[in-house]
Amino acid sequence: MATAAGDLRALASEGQVFLMNDNKNLQRTPAFSAALAGLFGFLMKYSAYNFLTGVVLLCFSALAFAYITFIGPRVSFLKYLAFLLPIDSHGTATIGASDILRVFSLLSLIFMILAITGTTLTRGLRKVISPAPPADGVDNSGPANTRSIRQLIRAGTRRFIIGCAAITLFFLAAFIAIPHAKLAEGTSPIAMFALFGLFYLLALVSNGVYTLLDVVSDGLLDWARVNFPWPLEQDRVM
Repeated sequence: MATAAGDLRALASEGQVFLMNDNKNLQRTPAFSAALAGLFGFLMKYSAYNFLTGVVLLCFSALAFAYITFIGPRVSFLKYLAFLLPIDSHGTATIGASDILRVFSLLSLIFMILAITGTTLTRGLRKVISPAPPADGVDNSGPANTRSIRQLIRAGTRRFIIGCAAITLFFLAAFIAIPHAKLAEGTSPIAMFALFGLFYLLALVSNGVYTLLDVVSDGLLDWARVNFPWPLEQDRVM
């Protein structure tokens, strides 16, 4: 009897060790998957904001053309972009391919950081103003649940429509300015209409790609945020 009891205790001890190791493996798997999803989400979001930067620069070219046509060639507001462009004290800029790439990458990074910061602050304020009531006495103050696919698509569609409307307004100003612009000798207004028409199509396509990538990255980041085993959550569970 004593030998049998000892064997049972040994089996129980081995079973506990096996279950503990199995639980550790199960905890590592969602942590790795969530970290990988978060990494891909950030990379995809940075790619999305590269397309958004292209949209911004194309719209800026249309707006600058309209500004120079109706107001004049003195573009004094460029001095506020001196931290991005090599502009001297006289307002003259010498811009090369490396300067354009540097500005493009920096603007993409700034847009992404601002977007992530704004989303985080909005989520935090919403959580403080209207916290979700605990269900059955359980504390649900951990990471918020992921947004549904329908919510992400609805938000992306709204963003796409607003972006297309803004792009259309900017390029409409450029199209209105073309007949009044002092073009270089040998340049016809038809060529300018074709050029800005091409820019307009590129901006619309880039806006669509940006919206699609941003929606997918939001879904990945939401899933990673909820499924990552945060230390505070594990302390509450224990």
